Formats: sequence, C-alpha cells, structure tokens
Amino acid sequence: MPLAEEYQKVMVVEPAVADAITGTAWNKYIFRTGRNSSQDAAAAAAAIGKKGAKLGIFAPDSAFGHQMIAAKPEAVYVVWAGANSPWKAFMDLKVQEKGIKLSTGAPDIAALKTMWDNVGMDGFCVYYHGLPNNEVNDWMVKTAKEKYNTVPDLFDAGGFASAMAICTAIEKSQGSTDAEKLIATMEGMSFETPKGAMTFRKEDHQALQVIYSIKLEKKDGFDYPVPVLVRELSPEETAPPITNNK
Repeated sequence: MPLAEEYQKVMVVEPAVADAITGTAWNKYIFRTGRNSSQDAAAAAAAIGKKGAKLGIFAPDSAFGHQMIAAKPEAVYVVWAGANSPWKAFMDLKVQEKGIKLSTGAPDIAALKTMWDNVGMDGFCVYYHGLPNNEVNDWMVKTAKEKYNTVPDLFDAGGFASAMAICTAIEKSQGSTDAEKLIATMEGMSFETPKGAMTFRKEDHQALQVIYSIKLEKKDGFDYPVPVLVRELSPEETAPPITNNK
C-alpha cells in the first residue's frame, strides 16, 4: 500500500479483509473489491442475530474464547481462517449440546469439507457459485466448467470482480491509465461482478456489495456441506463504517 502511494499507481485489493486497508492505513490510490471484516460482522449479525440476542465472538486461544461457555450466549460467531479449524474443539466441548448455536462465514469449498459437524448452521457467505442469480456469474460458472472441468470458488469470484473493476474504469476513462483520472473515475463507480453490481464508496474506496445469509445443508452428490441461500443481504445492509479519517 505505501508503494502504491509512493509510485502513484492505483492498486485494487482482493481478497484481503483487514479494515485498515480502507481505514487507518488507506491512501487515495487504494481501492478494494473484496469485503472487509466489518462487512463480515454486519452479515453475521444479520444472519444469526435478533434484537436483544446475546452473542459471543470466538477468537482462537484468547481469554474470551476460554470463557465462552460460562457466559452462556445464545450463539457464538467463530472467527477463523486457514487450516487450523476450531470445529473439532467445539464438538469436544459439546457446545451445541449446551444450547449454544455456532455460526461463521461459509468459506471456500476446500474448507467447507472440514465442516460436516456444522450441517444445519445459520451463517453468511461471501461467495458460493450456486448463490448469485445473474448473467455474469452464469457465464463464469459455465466457462469454468467448460475450460477447467470445475466450478469457480471464492477467490475466483474475487479475482473476477477486481478485473471487472479495472476494465470498467479504463473503459470509462476512455483508455487512460493516468492515476488521477482513474481515481476520479473510480470514486463512486459501479461495476458488474459475479455477485452482481458493486460500488466503490467515494469516501474510502471500499466496494459495497451483496453478502449472503445461508444455511449449511447436506446434499446428495456433494462431499461438503452446501451453502443454501436464506436471503441476500444488500450492500446498504452490510456497509461498514468509514474509518479512514482522510
């Protein structure tokens, strides 16, 4: 990010989610097509919460995590990434037998294969190929099957969205790649993606976007729990706070 500012080149960020990227560490050359952690949190709250609900958030190996059962929340939102899955530990603690619901974001397909114990879970999903209903996603799914004999996954959709943002900006700037002209073009710009239209918010260049409220279900023919759509959470519903102070 500092290099983008030093060399005065527009940088489109995908898929890193740290709030600081469009917040405290932001500069005017940074645009993000990926969602941020605050959008995830808003989606989780919309998917599993109700007014007055008592929710816990679990972070690995922390005092808050160790005290979670004693706090007796109605549901626990689990923050996790990578291979160090927390689900076996939760099953060993018999959290759900104590009446505590577990929820998290449905990840990429490889990680979904570790989540059989979470069948029936309510949560949210940034992208799963079967969720969006639009021509761009239809094209991407069809083309991936034809060319690679597979379906697109979370990071495919993100890369596609960033490419669409860049192409749309250059088209709207009539072919110019001048940074100042691109910034002026991209601020407030809407562009099509496999998740539908995204819009770069002028104030911090964060892409506002649809996130999906889902339930994980067991389905014949799939070797992982499938995210099934409950409802689309609108870009306005999951818009994060503006924190760049610039």
